[in-house]
Amino acid sequence: MSMRLLLIVGLAFCGVAGLASAQESANPAVVESVISAAPEADGKAYLLSVMLKDGRQLSLRVQPADAVKIVDGLSKAAGPGSQKAQIVALVQSMGVQADAQGRFVLLQPRTGDGETVPLAIPIQEADRFLQLFQEKAAEAKANAAKPR
Repeated sequence: MSMRLLLIVGLAFCGVAGLASAQESANPAVVESVISAAPEADGKAYLLSVMLKDGRQLSLRVQPADAVKIVDGLSKAAGPGSQKAQIVALVQSMGVQADAQGRFVLLQPRTGDGETVPLAIPIQEADRFLQLFQEKAAEAKANAAKPR
C-alpha cells in the first residue's frame, strides 16, 4: 500500500473517529470531518483540510516526514487499556456504502475473524483512491506473474 494511500485512509479515519485535535492538548479542537487530505501538486507536502465542531475550517501543510509520524500515531490503539493494533489483515470480503451526507465512501473490510475497522474515503479523493488501487493491483499481478 503506498504511503499516500495510507495517509489518506489514516487521515480519513481520523476525521470520522473525531480523534484529531488542532490546538494544545489542554484545549483541543475537535474535528467534525475531513474536507480533504491529499499530496500537493509538487509532491513536497500534504495538505489536510478539516472542519472543526465549532464550524471553523483548518488547513495544514504537512511535510512527508511528519505525515509518516501522523500515520504511525493513528495506527496505534488509543485510550486506556489500549492493545497493540493488528497491522495487516487478509480481507476476505468488502462492504461498500455511501455516506448519507455525501462526504465519504465507507469501506467495511471483513476477515476470517469478522469485521475490521471501517475506512472512510473522502469523496474528493475517491477518484484518486481508485486510481491508486488499480495501479497497485496491476503491480501485484505483475509481481505474481514474474518467475521466481
